[in-house]
Amino acid sequence: MDTYTASYTITQDDVDSKFLSNTATFTGIDPDGTTVVSKTADDGDPSNGDEDPTIISLASTSTIDVFKSAIVQDVNGSQVNDLGDIIVYTIVVSNTGYTTISSLTCSDTLTDFSGTALSYNAPISTVSATSGSTSSSLAIAGVTTFTASYTITQSDLNSGGVSNTCLLYTSPRPTRRRG
Repeated sequence: MDTYTASYTITQDDVDSKFLSNTATFTGIDPDGTTVVSKTADDGDPSNGDEDPTIISLASTSTIDVFKSAIVQDVNGSQVNDLGDIIVYTIVVSNTGYTTISSLTCSDTLTDFSGTALSYNAPISTVSATSGSTSSSLAIAGVTTFTASYTITQSDLNSGGVSNTCLLYTSPRPTRRRG
């Protein structure tokens, strides 16, 4: 009996699929000149008719870290957060897991303290992305940074302030770690 060995380098696509499937098939010619195809068994017993491929599970945990900060630009130089000052929000999303994260979307709610919905000065935009990531996809160890700004109004001051909540939606759904 001969023994054969083969090797394979696991790719990111393999990890994203969560498993590897392997089937080995050997062909040969018997002394009568007839082609013979081997039976393949993952349990080592080809006589039981089990010709299933060998399945190898891969580590495929999806996790992200999200860090959000807000800096107030003191437009009028009053040294207090007041009318006309601009709040600049920065959201940094990092892929800390083993799988590529796709369908990344941000749902960001901005309200005053009375619960009145507010609108950013412009839509949330992507500032940068690393490791082949984009505004909608995070590669392994990838980081995408988003930003948005809001100008404080008199109504915001009258309500007592501004509140902001950001929710990220992805596929696959990762374990969230707060930063």
